[in-house]
Amino acid sequence: MKQLTIPLEDIKSIHYYPGPEKLSKDEKQCTFDVVLANFIKEKPTFEVEFYTPKEVKLIYRFKKKVVKVHLRPDEPQKFYDTLTAKLDKLNE
Repeated sequence: MKQLTIPLEDIKSIHYYPGPEKLSKDEKQCTFDVVLANFIKEKPTFEVEFYTPKEVKLIYRFKKKVVKVHLRPDEPQKFYDTLTAKLDKLNE
């Protein structure tokens, strides 16, 4: 239903998300929230920032430009280690 594909070279940074659980209206407009909501919406684990705005494809062919993604992967440490290793290798 939602889709965003980002090349590694377009990722500016990845870090643990320290921010609020609820985003302001302005932050919602530029952030793609990938955290699945079960019964209770949980705080994202990571925030990934991009160098330039990226287009997210939403349901019913809607589109949105974002500069950040919030996500909560099943294996956070493994995801973080793998992505940072790939980014470090890319920047060598």
